[in-house]
Amino acid sequence: MGRRSEHVCHGCGAPLPPAEPGTTRACSYCGRVAVASEQRGAFARPGAKKALLLGVGGSFLVAGALATWSFVMSGMVASSSSPPRSSAGAERDAAAEAAYQAEKAALEAAKEASRRAVEAAREPMRVGSHALLVARTDRPEEDLLVTLEPVGRDEVVLTLLAAGDGRERWRRVFEVEQAPLPLRAVVDRTLVVFTRDGRILGLDAERGTTLWAHAFAEEARELCGAGAIVGVRHASGVAAFTAATGEPAASPRTCTPIYGSSSPAPNFVYVEGAALASWLPDGHEFFLQRGLQPHRGAARVALGREPGEQGPITLGVLEGKRWRWRATLRAEAPAEAAFFGEPQAAVRNERVAVPYRDREGALHLASFDLDTGRRQWDREIAVSFPEDAEVEVLASISGHVFLRAGDGRSWVVEPHRGDVEWSIGPG
Repeated sequence: MGRRSEHVCHGCGAPLPPAEPGTTRACSYCGRVAVASEQRGAFARPGAKKALLLGVGGSFLVAGALATWSFVMSGMVASSSSPPRSSAGAERDAAAEAAYQAEKAALEAAKEASRRAVEAAREPMRVGSHALLVARTDRPEEDLLVTLEPVGRDEVVLTLLAAGDGRERWRRVFEVEQAPLPLRAVVDRTLVVFTRDGRILGLDAERGTTLWAHAFAEEARELCGAGAIVGVRHASGVAAFTAATGEPAASPRTCTPIYGSSSPAPNFVYVEGAALASWLPDGHEFFLQRGLQPHRGAARVALGREPGEQGPITLGVLEGKRWRWRATLRAEAPAEAAFFGEPQAAVRNERVAVPYRDREGALHLASFDLDTGRRQWDREIAVSFPEDAEVEVLASISGHVFLRAGDGRSWVVEPHRGDVEWSIGPG
């Protein structure tokens, strides 16, 4: 064996710094201590045996560490090359992963819903254009019309018009959160109005000033009147007030419902869906789409189509399950008439008025005698009308027919000749 350099550790072979003879040196890797000697390759005699033992021990420690590292690596290689888990274990892992992903998705959905709710709460309320007839119990021959128009994003304007000539009586500005609702009527010269923030207001019908106000916790379903008393029908019964002062009053024994403020047919109730199945005789093929059930009397107005792919639109009156009469909506070309969405009609003064759209898209209003079905008149109201436009028809207490379109246009039609007396809105 060749002699090793004086400047190399004899324990681990690491390089040692040069030193003068007799200088003590320690290996920075294994810690072995040596003394530089003049004799090449020889350690200084003092402590040489001890140094030799330390060197041998260090060698064993290094070898043990290398062996341990080799064993661990071999175990890792063996683990990576081990056969796959059983199918049951894989299924359990897949189920756990699916459950985790589902829970994660549900949490994300909940976060998104919460975010949207917060954003929606920040959005201001919006009130669209509305125009509704108001029933007047003290002067049934005089119709009033209430219009509600938004002003920017924060306010709405309530205007009271005379339905006979369109003359403006007064106007009031409300915040959007306090905007009036459709349920309203005039009782004893007081306009009774419900608002979005849960109040009931009594407004002077001549000037529009507030006479009284009450908070109303329960949802109002209907207004009724008995002389100077206005009743609010709700789930628990009827709450009564004096119309002029708003003071609580005893509930009257008979409180006549006030129609005209929110009902398209003041003296009828719309009937749709499965309830119509009992109207027609067995085996009859008439496609009944909507019916108007009267509050008094037995005559029921039916609107629908005759059998066939191009069956004409028809209306008629049923007594029991027997037709009193049936008539096509458009005399010139029956198949060209079309309802505006759900069939609309209003009944008043023994007449039924139905709006429809012809092939060119014009808005028409046709009137029929409720007793005989005779067509009284058919008037073109608007020359061009969008196919997807919404139309509502109201029949006032005095007999005027009022049409309201979803784009803000409204018309008041004289009931005997079908003349448009006046209109409001764009166009």
